[in-house]
Amino acid sequence: MIIVVEEDNALHLLEVLFESDLPRDRLTGLADYYAHDGVDLERWRDSVRMIAPSLFPSTLRFVSEQNALRSSLRDVDAVVVEKLEIGDVEIGAAASLSLVCKFGTVTDNINLAACARRSVRVETVRRRINIAVAEHTLALMLALIKKMTTLNGSVTVERIDAGGQSYRPYDTRHVGSNNYARQGGLRNLAGLTLGIIGMGEVGREVALRARAFGLRVIYHQRRRLSPADESVFGASHCALSELFSAANIVTLHLPLTRETRGLVGQELLECIKPGSFLINTSRAQIVDRKALIDALRTGRLDGAGLDVQYDEPVRSDDPLLWFENVLLTPHVAGGSRTNLTKDIEEVVLKIHRA
Repeated sequence: MIIVVEEDNALHLLEVLFESDLPRDRLTGLADYYAHDGVDLERWRDSVRMIAPSLFPSTLRFVSEQNALRSSLRDVDAVVVEKLEIGDVEIGAAASLSLVCKFGTVTDNINLAACARRSVRVETVRRRINIAVAEHTLALMLALIKKMTTLNGSVTVERIDAGGQSYRPYDTRHVGSNNYARQGGLRNLAGLTLGIIGMGEVGREVALRARAFGLRVIYHQRRRLSPADESVFGASHCALSELFSAANIVTLHLPLTRETRGLVGQELLECIKPGSFLINTSRAQIVDRKALIDALRTGRLDGAGLDVQYDEPVRSDDPLLWFENVLLTPHVAGGSRTNLTKDIEEVVLKIHRA
């Protein structure tokens, strides 16, 4: 078979399965990337080949833009896309095409009617990585709003005193002993407003989980969702400045592009209501660094949860390290590497079955 694949770091794992002469240094580098989660790439490759034997050998063609996709379709059997479009022109150029596999679940970039007319099967993959990022986003929200960074370990008199809250026992003849560290400012997620910037694959996974916590969801993106989708996700569209002024928590789910770099700067952060939180599991550079630090120093932001950093690893003199109300994690929102191997395995199995 001939399979055209959109350029994407995750989808390049298909090379391990299909390229018989993959350079040793590339295989070694990939193996090192997966090793800490116990993934043996060569063993994984062999197991996938065994459950989909009809696909091997096949030829992969990676393309990075729309014109390259169109010019690669003449003798293609299957296409795997994330953002590139499959429409009438692409279907017309692909006489042998039998499957379009969307690496995700949002099929706005695929003309489903055109595929149906040509009996081209369309499959989707609900990516485990996207689910993991959504879960991590909620974990950061919960940790901040429940003040986990402050309360962690504050269970002894000595630690409570060291944290600046001089221990004083309650009169338990009249009251219980709950919150014996006397930590103020704890809140519920339920009843707050969550502002999601970017309602793509990850933003939608976040919205589904936010509803379960009783959050009111508002969102902003250039292309508004259909009324039916807004109903599914319980989300209301609004302008970007309106989102910042209305939300108690703002979470970012955008790619880093020329247009999104520095999108969240001083002007927007000055719109945010005091006591709000910012969550970023996308790319650090979407938020202006100085504006973020200023908003934390002035108390405009009550805290921030950042899984992506301006330098990775973070420099030891980074001022973000010294804020007690800033939670930093080392770019781990995607979870275990097995999320990616399972996603890629699902792509292969969908092609094999089709």
